[in-house]
Amino acid sequence: MTAEAWRDWDIFLRSLARERAGVGRDSGPMIVLNVPPGIVFEATGRSLITWRGRARRLDTALYVATVMRERTGGPLRDGFIEAVVVEMAGYDPRLADTLAEATDDELLDVVKLLQRLAAEGPTAAGVPSWQAGTLDDWDGRPFVHSLLLAANDDVPALERRLWRAHVAMIFPWLEEVRLVLIDHYRRYLKVPAILHNGDKIETADDFEFGPLLYELRKHGIPGGERHFIQLCRDMRHMIAHREPVGREHIRKVEIAWSALRAQFEDGAN
Repeated sequence: MTAEAWRDWDIFLRSLARERAGVGRDSGPMIVLNVPPGIVFEATGRSLITWRGRARRLDTALYVATVMRERTGGPLRDGFIEAVVVEMAGYDPRLADTLAEATDDELLDVVKLLQRLAAEGPTAAGVPSWQAGTLDDWDGRPFVHSLLLAANDDVPALERRLWRAHVAMIFPWLEEVRLVLIDHYRRYLKVPAILHNGDKIETADDFEFGPLLYELRKHGIPGGERHFIQLCRDMRHMIAHREPVGREHIRKVEIAWSALRAQFEDGAN
C-alpha cells in the first residue's frame, strides 16, 4: 500500500473502529493492513501489531539446507556456500531462494552478486524500514536486508557478513585439518618446542599452522604439502583479522586439499 492510498484507508479504518466499538470487539470484523513507511499511526480504536523478530538463524539454516540439499561440491565448498546464503539472506526466505539458485562462482563473490541483484530489482537506496521489509530482528539483533546494504553501497557491512560465514564454516574446517596434519606429521614434532619468537609449545596438538610449517620445513616435506599448509595458515590469519577469504584463495585450498586428503586421512607417510 502506498502512502497516498493510506489516506483513504485511514478514514475507512477510523469509521470501522467506531462501528466495532459499538458491536463489541470480539464480534466485529477485523482487517489487517501493512502500514506504509513514514506514516504516523494513531492507535485510537486500532492496534499496531509488529510481526518482528520471528525468524531465527536456525530457521534460516534449516531452510537453506533443505533448498540446497541436492547441491554437491565437496565438504568445504558446500558448507561454506550454505553459510554464505544463511548470512546474507537473514530473515528473508525469498532472498535465500534467489541466492540458492546462483552458481558457486557467483556465491564465492557474493558481494558483487548482491550489488547486481539490487541494481536489477526494486530495492532502492534509502533508510531501512520494517514496514518496507528491509529491516527486521534476526538472531537477536537488528538485521538490515542485504539488498538494501548493496543498494546503499555499504560494502563493509556485507563483507562483515561474509566474514561471519567464514567463521561459521571455514574456521572449524581449518581446525579439523590442523589436527589431521598434526597426526600425520607427529613423528617430526618434538615437544616441548621453543619457537623463534620465544613462545613454548608443550604438546604436539598445540602446533598452529605457522609453527607447524616452520618445523616441517626442517624435514624436507614435499612442496605440495608445504604449499597447502601455507594456504591454511594464510586463511586462518585472514579470518583472525576479520578479513573475508578471497575466492581464488578458497579455490587454491580446495585444489590442494583434494590432491592430499586421501594420504593425510589414511595416515599414509
